[in-house]
Amino acid sequence: MTSGFLTANDQCFDVCSCRTQFWIDCYKRGLQSYPDFVFLVLPTQSFQIDLYENRLTEIPFGIFKNVNFPPDFSHEMALFMQYNQISRIYNGAFLGLENVNLSLDLGHNRLTSISHEFTRLRRLQSLWIDHNPLTVAGIPDDVIREMFHNNLQMVSLMAGFCQPKTVIKL
Repeated sequence: MTSGFLTANDQCFDVCSCRTQFWIDCYKRGLQSYPDFVFLVLPTQSFQIDLYENRLTEIPFGIFKNVNFPPDFSHEMALFMQYNQISRIYNGAFLGLENVNLSLDLGHNRLTSISHEFTRLRRLQSLWIDHNPLTVAGIPDDVIREMFHNNLQMVSLMAGFCQPKTVIKL
């Protein structure tokens, strides 16, 4: 496949499955590295990529940079990356997702801090980072403030949910 929409039963990004045109399922595939998403052209509907319960340890530079979105893409994308072993997010990891209405689940990983890389996601709507070994020092106020200023509506920290004004004083 060089471009176009995904269809169910397509050979889909290594060991992943394309459940529908709008769902790439890489759940529990033992992945230690990411599939090559270079040929994916997303539809103008909500879309999800499931990468949870694998053995991913980092989010490398540019892993999503070749995901092509239609110019008028205004729907939500859900990116599920929970229950991996992610401890590092490289600068530029979220290139290509800057202008996407995004829900991102990084819960149950090994993150100790929230980097400025999250501020690249100008339309991040929901962020789950619960059940990571985060420390107060690892959650800079300026990063959280900028994420809420951009578009973030909800963040799940530790084991509870926080609304903007309970995370930091705006």
